[in-house]
Amino acid sequence: MGKNKSIIRPKVGVRDGDLFKYFRINGSTDVKKQNLYPIVYNNNYGISFYGLERLHHFDAQKWTKIYYYLNTHFEERGTPFTTVSPLREINTNELELIHTKQFIQDIHYNSGTIADALEVYMIRVVPSFILRSALITPFKWQTSGSVLSAYMALTYGWAVNLGGGLHHSSRQSAQGFCVFADISLIMQYLWQHLDDSLKFMIIDLDAHQGNGYETDLFLFPQRLREKVYVFDVYNKDIYPRDGVAKGFINRAVELLPNTSDEEYLKLLKKNIKKAFQEFTPNLVIYNAGTDILSGDPLGGLNISRNGVLERDVIVFQMAKHNEIPIVMLTRFILMSC
Repeated sequence: MGKNKSIIRPKVGVRDGDLFKYFRINGSTDVKKQNLYPIVYNNNYGISFYGLERLHHFDAQKWTKIYYYLNTHFEERGTPFTTVSPLREINTNELELIHTKQFIQDIHYNSGTIADALEVYMIRVVPSFILRSALITPFKWQTSGSVLSAYMALTYGWAVNLGGGLHHSSRQSAQGFCVFADISLIMQYLWQHLDDSLKFMIIDLDAHQGNGYETDLFLFPQRLREKVYVFDVYNKDIYPRDGVAKGFINRAVELLPNTSDEEYLKLLKKNIKKAFQEFTPNLVIYNAGTDILSGDPLGGLNISRNGVLERDVIVFQMAKHNEIPIVMLTRFILMSC
């Protein structure tokens, strides 16, 4: 993204969390030297559980599919596609930066809590140790990847996590196929391990309201809450319709069902410009949900594939124009990749 005045270049060993220190790039640790892309992925992202994942509209293998699609795309053009991988999943101490001890206990050892979070209710009868390995561990890897990708964005100007964007999870609640509050955790982790003066703009363009991190903002002390700006664009007539969480959105754009490209992109351009006029962050956290696509069973919008692409270009160009690092979280797609 070119030279960036807002890029944070931390000194080695100064409050760095070890998620920043230990990652793999096919034997290299220098993205720029190898001319590689700061794209974060681990083979543990995908979810597979004896076919039960097919009981949800959500494509639980979509992260793996995206990775192999990109890998094939680059190979066909004679360019190696090399991703950055966290070397471990997020641990309990790190989860406690945002989640309560009781929530962490329940999401690991209570089958009912896991079933409610993933909206696959028949798994309530499955022993929690089986669910923990098959369903919870992938989200721990994705959450680790979200934190790592945010750090890489601050270091290199941009980064993408091929997972994460779990915007319905909050401090003590998991819902909407979102297990851990990775967006809230990104902020808390960077404040603790990097720089407590960092300011964040969350741009949430998933079809659904991001009520998880919005709820968490209520619990943040005022001094931290003032360091976060939320720009949320969503279908007003679908889940979660959380009026309390809405109070923590700085700029909300509530879309009518079946909104199509022209109206959507016009509203996005107008409001994203105003958002950057109102707030200057050190990092943009972009939740790039693709459930806005026409035909999505839950999103209720009517955006074409070209419309989604133009949306992403608008966001990245705005970040680049304002010289702000950006991390993109690939919130799940409910249609076939």
